Amino acid sequence: RPRQKATLRSHGPNRAQVSRSRVVAPSCALLRLNDISLVRLRTATGPAARRVVVDQRVEQRRDDDWVLHRAHLLSPEDRAVIEGFYDKGMTAGQLARLMDVHPATVRRRARDLLRHLRSPLFSFVLAHRAQWSEVRRLVADLHFLQRRTLRDTARRARLTMHVVRREVEHIKARFEAAGFEPQDAHRSRAS
Repeated sequence: RPRQKATLRSHGPNRAQVSRSRVVAPSCALLRLNDISLVRLRTATGPAARRVVVDQRVEQRRDDDWVLHRAHLLSPEDRAVIEGFYDKGMTAGQLARLMDVHPATVRRRARDLLRHLRSPLFSFVLAHRAQWSEVRRLVADLHFLQRRTLRDTARRARLTMHVVRREVEHIKARFEAAGFEPQDAHRSRAS
């Protein structure tokens, strides 16, 4: 009886989706990790193949721990999605039923959150926030880490929109001065 192997279906340039089916073992397959990175995994048999799979699982667990460590900085709603996937091992369907939304919405939100957690701006704010004033740190936490709108940031921080905009622009300017491209910066949502 043939073993189940991972195969891929292409969805546009540089995209792949893994499906499970019974196939003859190809020489290699692309596996998608966290909907972000692609990993080439040899499908050879024997100890070498098992070692690659174990290495992949160890690397995946390390990545999961890193994501969970950063998730505590997100808003409670976003943190629940990440913890559901990475800590509790829930599926998109299970999370969707709890949140009363479509599973595709949960998957898209999780993918956006992972992109946010891995963004250079998130890392920059996380690395420099301890050196900033209390007001700047509060604005950075709400707007850049928790992904709140400018208006919601102003309301939660009890600041004027002018102060919030000034602090956001100052953080973006420091980010660009550190050598990052402006397109890497968080795009402000409509206020």
